Amino acid sequence: MNKHKLLKILVLCFLFCISCEAKPDINILFPKNISKLTLVQLIEGKKAIEMVNKLHGKPIDAKNAWVAYYKEISDKSINGAIIWVSEAFSSFQAKNQTESMMEKIIKSKKPFYNIQKLEGIYIFYGLGKKHAVFCKDRLVFWISADFEIFDDVLNYYKNLR
Repeated sequence: MNKHKLLKILVLCFLFCISCEAKPDINILFPKNISKLTLVQLIEGKKAIEMVNKLHGKPIDAKNAWVAYYKEISDKSINGAIIWVSEAFSSFQAKNQTESMMEKIIKSKKPFYNIQKLEGIYIFYGLGKKHAVFCKDRLVFWISADFEIFDDVLNYYKNLR
């Protein structure tokens, strides 16, 4: 086999491998319930990418994005959470996006405070909520939740495979 044919085969194999990249399972990423919370709205695709860009204050290079709204359906509670997820084109890019975002938050000092990094997860407070920012593989997560249910929501996403 000549070098030109071999090169074509290698390029085709590479392109095939890229196209076979595992896609996030939406039903696992955003289950109907997390602890006491129920999924009430899920925005995805172009609209979610626009929302994530607005959150960042500039366009980010995202393959996909989702914004999920969870509420506790109870007469006694108004607890809720918003889960922002963007999918980068690589895990390296996701890590860079996470670090860049957190550098800006740390430098701005407002409206977020008490920023800590524990086990690769940034946890902080602000706007009446508790927040977590981290990445897993190609996914970048921003969790904003009421204090009472924050740990349950964070634990769900920390334990995703």
